[in-house]
Amino acid sequence: MYKKIMVPTDGSKKSELAVQQGIQLAGVLKAVVVVLHVIPEIPTLVTPYPDQPGGFLSGLSEELDRSGEEILEKAKDKYADSGVDFQTKLLRGSAAHEICNEAKKGQYDLIVMASRGMGEIQGYLMGSVSNRVVRRAGCSVLIIR
Repeated sequence: MYKKIMVPTDGSKKSELAVQQGIQLAGVLKAVVVVLHVIPEIPTLVTPYPDQPGGFLSGLSEELDRSGEEILEKAKDKYADSGVDFQTKLLRGSAAHEICNEAKKGQYDLIVMASRGMGEIQGYLMGSVSNRVVRRAGCSVLIIR
């Protein structure tokens, strides 16, 4: 059935619940789990000089990198003894786009991810990563509420 499961996470409580349930599902199915975090791209105005336009974005980029690594390390530490074949992956770009590309490229059978928790109207107007992934992914998607 499902042999390779991707669980995208942003470090939020809802996405932590999705990781937990993805790990549990993988344990039952004897599947591989890859916990994925996508770091948003920073505009090309970044310079190494904080006093020039765009320089402050360099610090933001470094902070996003550190945060992404911390999110994945936290998941590794929490589920190291789960008995599940567990990996992590860090990508950069637009979250929905990168999740769908990775799902195709990595031949995943299932994506387990958290919903954003918006109401129907707000979700329709603003969109969400989970909504875009559900519409575009080439594999099954399980949304955790």
